[in-house]
This record gives sequence, C-alpha cells and structure tokens, in this order.
Amino acid sequence: MTPPATEASDIVIIGGGAAGLSLAHHLTGIVPVTVIEPPQGPPRPAERTWCYWHAGDDGRTRP
Repeated sequence: MTPPATEASDIVIIGGGAAGLSLAHHLTGIVPVTVIEPPQGPPRPAERTWCYWHAGDDGRTRP
C-alpha cells in the first residue's frame, strides 16, 4: 500500500497514461501537481480500439 501524500497540490490528475503525464509535465512549472495511479488490479482488455474491425457473417471486415 502506498503511503498517503504529505504535500499539498493545486491539481490532481487521475491516471498516469500518456495524456495525464503530458498534462502534468506542462503544468508542473506553474502549479503543484499530483498524479494518482490506480493500484494494479486484474487486467481489463479494451472493448474496442482505434483499429477495431469486425468480420461480418459474409466474411467481409468492417468497422
């Protein structure tokens, strides 16, 4: 278990993915920022991605 944060922050970003870390990087010089990453749990596969394709009954692929 992670110990509680002892520093005050003006902005809290939930999730340390590409967007969250990019936002934190740009705001760090302006205001105090804290990034919270959820604990590791069971992996959850993406429902659909930008490259999701489905093969129909006729065998043709379509979005």
